[in-house]
Amino acid sequence: MTRCGFLVSIFLFASTAHAEDKTVAKLSLANGENFPAIDVWVTRAAGKDGSLVVKLIAKGVGAKPQALTIYQGGGDDDGAGDAEVRGIKASAFDLPGGKKGVRVDLVYRLPDGKKKDEQTDTTLVGFGGGKTHKLLELRTRLAHDRSKVCRESEEIALALEGDALAASRSLKLDSALGDDDLPLDKSCKSPRGVAKKLYKWANEKFVDPDDAPAAPDGGTPDSDD
Repeated sequence: MTRCGFLVSIFLFASTAHAEDKTVAKLSLANGENFPAIDVWVTRAAGKDGSLVVKLIAKGVGAKPQALTIYQGGGDDDGAGDAEVRGIKASAFDLPGGKKGVRVDLVYRLPDGKKKDEQTDTTLVGFGGGKTHKLLELRTRLAHDRSKVCRESEEIALALEGDALAASRSLKLDSALGDDDLPLDKSCKSPRGVAKKLYKWANEKFVDPDDAPAAPDGGTPDSDD
């Protein structure tokens, strides 16, 4: 193959590897007088191999529009592909200091699960320091069969509390009913209460306190020993 033919082949491969980006969500963040308005698009592009790329494009953060890859998987890579991803949602999200960010929810069928098994992964995006960047990635919903007669649904609600992000987890269990309309699995009962976890705001992102690095001597960072 000639060098010219080789370059043409590369161009054709690059231009057909993924379909054109399709806009699935669009919103504008009005941050008030102290912060510029930001226009945001969320796009998805499917590859011929069944893969999927989801991007967030922000205009108004820097001199030029900025693109951030939210998700990439499927095809030859692990993870959900275009056929498994059932929905993509984007909404404005309050951040500390009166700023606004974007919440992107990716809803997909578990590749190794049953047809009804579904998961939602949430990415929070911020625009501090003139950069479009991820603030936190978290699974916020999981629905699957715990057993043949017990359905489990886990939900995590996100809300700003002061300068921290509160993630409130609730669990719901539903038992299939028998001919007498009684639960087939009496142990399949939803637990009471909600478990809450706080993510601290530091360096323009939310930080998991459980991920704090250990001190060099093996103790905690606050240890005086």
